[in-house]
Amino acid sequence: VGRTIVSSGSTYRIAGVMPSDFTFPDERVETWVAWDMPTVYADQPESRTWRFLGGVARLAADVSIQEAEAELDAVAAGLSDLYPEANRGWDVAVSSLREDVVGDVRGTLWVAFGSVLFILLIACANVANVLLARVPARLREIRIRTALGATRGRIAGELVWESVLLGLAAGAVGLALGSLFIDGLVALDAGRIPRLSEVSMDPGVLLFTAAVSLATSVLFGVAPMAQLLSQSGAMALGSGLRSTDGAGQRRLRDTFVGAQIAVALVLLTGAALFSASLSRLTGVDPGFDPDHVASFRVSLDPVDGTAEETVRYYDGLLERIAEVPGVTRVGASQTLPLNPVSNDFRRPFRATGSGLASADAPAVQMRIVTPGYVETMGMTVVDGAAIPEEPSLGDPLVAVVNETLARRLWPEGGAVGRTLELDFREGWQPYEVVGVVRDVRHYGPREGLVPEIFLSHRQVPY
Repeated sequence: VGRTIVSSGSTYRIAGVMPSDFTFPDERVETWVAWDMPTVYADQPESRTWRFLGGVARLAADVSIQEAEAELDAVAAGLSDLYPEANRGWDVAVSSLREDVVGDVRGTLWVAFGSVLFILLIACANVANVLLARVPARLREIRIRTALGATRGRIAGELVWESVLLGLAAGAVGLALGSLFIDGLVALDAGRIPRLSEVSMDPGVLLFTAAVSLATSVLFGVAPMAQLLSQSGAMALGSGLRSTDGAGQRRLRDTFVGAQIAVALVLLTGAALFSASLSRLTGVDPGFDPDHVASFRVSLDPVDGTAEETVRYYDGLLERIAEVPGVTRVGASQTLPLNPVSNDFRRPFRATGSGLASADAPAVQMRIVTPGYVETMGMTVVDGAAIPEEPSLGDPLVAVVNETLARRLWPEGGAVGRTLELDFREGWQPYEVVGVVRDVRHYGPREGLVPEIFLSHRQVPY
């Protein structure tokens, strides 16, 4: 604390150090700096329609999310009255950070937990059946010990300890296997489950495993113990040598078998439904080809140079990457599909000449890309061409749109060569459509298609 570091040509003084397990908004973020927005955007016209930031707030202990949202809705209504052209129709949505981080996978995790619980029940029922099957073989031992003076309480205690030791041994084996497979599970997930990389064998896991082992040992060890004690007390020592399964024991074993079959059917049904859902998801066309595509992130602070210098930097960087052996295509974008940390934002758009105000115009997801990006990502151009090499700063603005946006503006077809207007940076500007690409499911196969527009980085550098 108090020392300085240099980043992007600027010197920063370290004001504090966060704990190693602090990961916000993503585990890849390692530094947090104060954003000098007036300096960064000093060369941009003032606009109330730049909506690319998310707010984070800590509520007082006695304030609920609903109360906070109601208060912010009142603020939004006031802004709408003051600035109707920019704020009309905009409201506020408040959610807890926990829901924002893990809400979309909570159901999946609970289903996985339930499946594991069912498997545990099947395994415990199997062990209980094995112990029940051994009851006739152990009756002689129990009757001899009873004849020698052992009390039923002492015998019952020893039988419980046998079950507990068996359960603890199984729990230890499960912990050992779990610790071996954690790294592989994290590698297979590829970031789809939030904070999975933080999963480890901590004391909480050990205590939970021990508690489950003890509970299942006692629960499923009671039936075999009760059968042993009841039969050993009901039959004489001599008759025990010829004992067979009693009706009660058979009924109990049949009950365990029936429960196993029922739980197994539930698991098989769930597995079939999961397989069907997975088949549908894998059959969804993402709109791009991720095979053999490598990506990395690089950012330039807007105050580091002029727009021309920014374009030259990225052009030079891509040229050097293209010279690397094995690289066949290169491209860049301000946001990539399925990227949890990205500069993803929407801007108002309208048909040329419609005259809609920004507050009334629909929004389109905007992507600023370099020439070659569409080809590198394996996207399909269905009409016209991808972002061309020629246009540069000062030339008439061009854009590529996706099929959803093309259908919305020109349902009769023929989007290439026509223009639309986008409210971005210098206000409403016309963009000529030079191509139409197949829809990309930017937010995953389960999310719906949204209008997208691709702008040339050489004309609107980012």
